[in-house]
This record gives sequence, C-alpha cells and structure tokens, in this order.
Amino acid sequence: MDRGQFIDIGEFDVDAVDMDCAPQSAEQYLQQVIADRVRGPSCVSIAKPILSDLVSEKEAPPSTSAPERDPRAPCRDWRIAKVAAFSALRSRMETAPRKKAMKLQWPNLANSEEWEQLLLRRCHPKCVHFLPNFPNHQGTPPAVPVVENVIQYAVEWAECDGLSRPLREWLFALLLLVHKPVLPDVCAAMRGLANLCRRMRSSLDMER
Repeated sequence: MDRGQFIDIGEFDVDAVDMDCAPQSAEQYLQQVIADRVRGPSCVSIAKPILSDLVSEKEAPPSTSAPERDPRAPCRDWRIAKVAAFSALRSRMETAPRKKAMKLQWPNLANSEEWEQLLLRRCHPKCVHFLPNFPNHQGTPPAVPVVENVIQYAVEWAECDGLSRPLREWLFALLLLVHKPVLPDVCAAMRGLANLCRRMRSSLDMER
C-alpha cells in the first residue's frame, strides 16, 4: 500500500536554497539536505602521495636493529651441549632421594657481609667434613645439605669481587637446586647474573 510522502516539499529551485540560515520548518530542512547533496561533489578526491616519497618494502634497506653476534660468545653447539648437561643434572637432582637439610646457625638474611664471610672465606664449623670434596673452597662448600636460596647475595658478591672459582661453584649449585616456579627476586638475580657475564665477556681480549 502506498502511504505517500510524509512531508510534501513540492518543487523548488535547488540553487535558490539558502544554506547559511537555520531552517524554520521541516520543509526548509529537507530542502537544505537535498540541495547540499546536489551541490556537493559526487565523489571525494584524495590527494595522492608523491611517488618519490614512497619506498617499497623491496627497495627498503635491510634492518640493522638486530645486533651482530659477539665473536667472543660460545658457539651454538657448545651452548646446546652445556644446556643439555645442566638439564640432565637438574633431572637427576629432582629424582634423587632428598637429603635431610642440616640444622645450621646461619647469619641474619639482611647481613650480607657475614653471609659472604661464611660462604666464601670461613667454613661453617659443622660443615668442615665436606671440605675434602671441595678443594677450591675456603668457606662453606655448596654441598647439597647446606645449599640455601642465597643467589641474590651471590650475584651481588660476584658484581663486587668477580666470579671466583668458589663463587662460580656456589652459583652453579644454587641454579641446580632452585625451585620452580622461580620467585621474582630469584628471577631478578638470575637476570643480573646474565648481565654480569655479558659485561665480563665483552671485556675479554678478542684473541683469548
């Protein structure tokens, strides 16, 4: 059914419609809408960019953001072998019978200097019997029953005094026995250790 037009605006001169004044009626509003459509362009033109300003992906130079491999870094096969050996040791430790932790009197966790003395300089009196198995240690050796979560302090000592052999063995033992999921402070210490190793490697002579 033809319902007809809701508003009959009749015939009008499109060019005579004043577009600047506010419409006073619905008819005037519709006339302005129709006139605006008639007067406006049939399509919108977009300015094309200058071809000389465009560089295709094929013409673009290769990215130089990726750093080159440090020639002092170990080769890929060496890294894979070390990771595999470390993973095997971790698996052995996870499946090995749990040894009862020794009840030792340790310094306060906030006393990093006393911890350093006890682990690297002076052996705990109750751990002297472990020393024959750790010839590189003057302090308390990283035997399984005495290993504690002191990796944060160990990394700080390494940054101050360098990676001595006893400290490297302590770090290895700590990483070997660290529990998962890794706690945030332990994760931060591991990142610090990685950065320290990277800095030490960059200071090595290229001929070594």
